[in-house]
Parts: sequence; structure tokens; C-alpha cells
Amino acid sequence: HGDVGYAGGRGASVREALRALVVAGIGMFLVVITSLMLLLVSLRDSPARWLLPVAGSGLALFVWWEWRASDPFFDVRALVRNRALSNTLGRTLVTYTCFYCIFFGIPQWLQYVRGMSAIEAGMTMLPVAGVSVFSTIVGSRVYRRTGARATLLVGTIALMIGGVLIASVERSTAAIPGLLLVAAVLGIPNGFNNIGNQN
Repeated sequence: HGDVGYAGGRGASVREALRALVVAGIGMFLVVITSLMLLLVSLRDSPARWLLPVAGSGLALFVWWEWRASDPFFDVRALVRNRALSNTLGRTLVTYTCFYCIFFGIPQWLQYVRGMSAIEAGMTMLPVAGVSVFSTIVGSRVYRRTGARATLLVGTIALMIGGVLIASVERSTAAIPGLLLVAAVLGIPNGFNNIGNQN
């Protein structure tokens, strides 16, 4: 911000610096994210359902505050005005949530349910990374020829197939080649969805 820093040789006051950091917006955002994370962590044992209204009311207050702010931490008005940007960010949020579950959840399942070591679980997940590199190259070519919608469609279908495959091996004693095949399929949507969403 132009008004923060040295104005006429005078250093900015602490109050001006804090105002430039949009402390209120950041604080409300932290309340929303923290309460959601604590709620998700609690789901395994005894869900802390009281955190849901905290997150919901915190989100409502955050949106209200940011809508009114002249210099917001998160420009809600820009998202409302720019529907294409809102849709892209929504798709990206869903995509990365799925991949967080894959990269965080499957290695834990391989270790704690299938009894693999950390190295074995990592090696089993290696096809996800390898195929992701290849699918990024192919996805960029598909994007150049057909555009973002077709690229995202391929990525979404591959993600759904990967989800079905995960569900099919979750309660089975599938052999290692089967698990490697599932991991390879899960690498396809990573490249296609990233290319499609970024473009």
C-alpha cells in the first residue's frame, strides 16, 4: 500500500501497518479455517458438532465484513462480479480437496490397514506422481486442441473412475499390481484438472 512505509521520511505507525494488514479479515478467516479443521479432525472419534455453527457464523461474518471493507483481505465483491473466476476457484477447491484426500489418506490406509512400511506406501503411491507428469503433457495438448471444458471433463471422469477403484480395493486384499494400477489412474486427473483449471 502506498500509505504504508515512509511518508515524507516518517515511518508508518504500528496502527497504520496493522490496518494495512487487514487484521480483522485475517482474524475472521482464521476462525473459520481453524474451526473447520478442528471439526474435521474430530470426526473420527466424537464429532465436535458445536464447531459447525462457529464456522458457519464466522464465515457469514467474514463475508459481511469483507464486502464492506474498502481494502479487503479477500475481495468478495470481485468474486460475485466475476462468475468465471468464482467457478474456477470453486472447481480448484474441489479438485485439490480430492487430491489432498488421495495424497494424505491413501498412504495412511496402506500403512495402518495394509501393514506397509512408509517406504512401501511411498513406492506404491509413486505411479500417481509419474502418471501426473505424463498426463500434464497430454492434458496441455488436449487443452490446445479442444479447450478447457474437454480437458476438465477428462480429468473429472478419471477422478471418478479413480474413486470407484479406491472403493473397490478398500475392503479387499488386492495385490500390489492392483494397487499400483489404482495409483496410476489417480495420476491422470491431477494433470488434466490442473491444466484445465489454470487455463
